[in-house]
Amino acid sequence: KAGEVRPCSETDVPANGVAEVNILFNGLAPGKEIAFSADAKGGEWFRLVAVPVEKNTGPDGFVENFEKGRTNLFVTRRAPFKVFDAMEPLADGKVTPRSETMALRFRLRNLPSGTSRLSVGLSFSQGAFRTRLPFRVNIHKVSVPPVGRDSFRFSNWMDWYGSMRCHGVRSYWLDKHFGTIEKYLRLAMYARQNVAPVPMFLKKDKETDLQVLDEARFVRFVKMAKRIGFAYLEGPLLCRFGEGGWKAKNFKVRTAGDISTTREGAAELGRVASLLADMVRRNGWQDVWYQHVADEPSKFNISEYRITAGIVRKHMPGIRLIDTIENPDFAGSLDVCVPKTFKYETEKAKYEALRTRPSDEIWCYTCITPGGRWMNRLLDQEVLRSLYLPWGCHVHSLDGYLHWGFNRYAPGKTPFTPGFNGDGPAGDRNLVYPGPDGPWPSVRLEAMRQGIEDLELMRILKREDPKPAAALAGRIVRGFCDYTADTAEYRAVRRELLETLSK
Repeated sequence: KAGEVRPCSETDVPANGVAEVNILFNGLAPGKEIAFSADAKGGEWFRLVAVPVEKNTGPDGFVENFEKGRTNLFVTRRAPFKVFDAMEPLADGKVTPRSETMALRFRLRNLPSGTSRLSVGLSFSQGAFRTRLPFRVNIHKVSVPPVGRDSFRFSNWMDWYGSMRCHGVRSYWLDKHFGTIEKYLRLAMYARQNVAPVPMFLKKDKETDLQVLDEARFVRFVKMAKRIGFAYLEGPLLCRFGEGGWKAKNFKVRTAGDISTTREGAAELGRVASLLADMVRRNGWQDVWYQHVADEPSKFNISEYRITAGIVRKHMPGIRLIDTIENPDFAGSLDVCVPKTFKYETEKAKYEALRTRPSDEIWCYTCITPGGRWMNRLLDQEVLRSLYLPWGCHVHSLDGYLHWGFNRYAPGKTPFTPGFNGDGPAGDRNLVYPGPDGPWPSVRLEAMRQGIEDLELMRILKREDPKPAAALAGRIVRGFCDYTADTAEYRAVRRELLETLSK
């Protein structure tokens, strides 16, 4: 807006990092084209698209229940409102504002290590109005380690079916479907996700009429994930809840529907697990394969889960078993335990006792919960909380983070439309958005990526000198619910981290 132009700020990044800046426009002439440019090679532009937040996250999770008088005091605004989160790619240097207010984001990737400071001029014009804003990037010597087998485990579960119809995919597992999936996987890899969730490819055997593995599709999918750069593979769930949903007392085998602990169910589970184990070994994937049994076992089905996991382990020996769990009473069942962040933090000693071998891992996850002041990646929370989630993992020396909702949208009910979130908090179902030709990134995805980059740098500092590393992290994050919600303080700590590692 003429007369109210404010200078862009500066940012500190590692040598191979990402520099980003947001530009907010007010007082625009709607429908009148804006031209934009940057005097830096390789810059990317996005329009920030506002998405609806219809209900606030509850103090414990889900959404607020005003009938019980439970209000979440730790939200950025009272719902309903809209918030900039989706990032629509812009390619031709022009954009037409739809209202008087608009926001753009400029991004530079893979910054050169030989440059210590980069000054970028950002130019904008609408009609007779023109302005040029400076954006200074301080490039430090240290580089973030590449995504691979040694990096922090990061998994987002993806929807390969209903969400694909948003992109005109009508037939599954053909070339167009695989091509669209590849776009999602590449965006996830950019965000430092190194664990690829593998679908359950099944087909019916004509002779036996049994469900068997479609190995050709498994191999095609895994080759694609490995070509993109994924270091680990996350095998599909073999069982689901029995009658009663989350409170079910048992589990059903996915391929037949039999209870996993009955004679028929155990035989079917063993048959499918054996087929999967044989395929994993023949293709040389056993060292990078994490296998799921059933999602979110809890106090209602601990014994049944132990038996079910034992059946899978018998038929998949030497392959790591992983699952999200609702309490720390699953000792001996898993190689990788994945509790919710708040449950891990409140019962940390019990969960850490599950590490009985050097190879055991503990990840964490969020799903619908937690709410309140706890870190999560929801739309009515500060973006800083999405960025801080990896810092919380670092503070607790956790091995990975998992989330169920990368792209849980379907035709006619996308994150841009009312009612998308149902009784779940806004942002829980998706970290990306359906664009016309593939996924759009989000502000929260960029924040998590930066947080994981920070985590990798903090790991380097911790190996060099644990005490200063702990002191530096403690200035902004002490736990998943104990942090400094001050962006300026975070930036100061990040700058100090980069300077320390660049000496």
